[in-house]
Amino acid sequence: QLLTQTRTTNINAYTHQDLPFDHLVEALNPNRSLARHPLFQVALAFQNFHQPGTHFTTEPIHTAISPFDLALYLTDNYDSTGAPTGIEGEAQYATDLFDPGTVTTLLHRLETLLAHAAQDPGTRVGDLDIWLPGEHHRILTEWNDTTTPLEPTTLTRRFEQQAAKTPDAIAVTDGTTTLTYRQLNEQANQLAHHLLTHDAGPEKYIALAIPRSTHLLTALLATLK
Repeated sequence: QLLTQTRTTNINAYTHQDLPFDHLVEALNPNRSLARHPLFQVALAFQNFHQPGTHFTTEPIHTAISPFDLALYLTDNYDSTGAPTGIEGEAQYATDLFDPGTVTTLLHRLETLLAHAAQDPGTRVGDLDIWLPGEHHRILTEWNDTTTPLEPTTLTRRFEQQAAKTPDAIAVTDGTTTLTYRQLNEQANQLAHHLLTHDAGPEKYIALAIPRSTHLLTALLATLK
């Protein structure tokens, strides 16, 4: 479906291919910057030069300058009989934004994505796999191997330990009010004692109707206490 939609969009765009580029730039009037292309920063070009009965070779020109942040050029290849022999790709990128390893990884992910899409064209785009070999295990298992022995405790106890360690550090802010760990702990204790006077306690419900603010966090902490 995505390929069909892209094809339709491209065909519709080709009806305007004679529009002078200068006129397009003038009509859009984008913000100019010497640091980037004014209209787009990433380009994908598919170049199909194959014409039956003709033979040609390409000679790359190395300018050492990339007009875009990132550009990928794909070219169809054919043998002497005209049979397709695959697609070659070349990436150009701004070296002040990307290093070779990052671009190589992007290309490997693109290859993986296309391979899975070709194997099962009915797959949702968001479900296509972009994991590189071994990466799935490394990210989800090795990097998440954070098992460490912890003493049995409670959330409020952990907070109180942090408040004792960094009492003057900022604990929460809502844009207008800022509370340190000491202030938040003191206000939560005061509210917790107030709730006790209203018969609050274990296994009893406390409903909070407070907009997102420092007051909300204070009330949550007081309820837990």
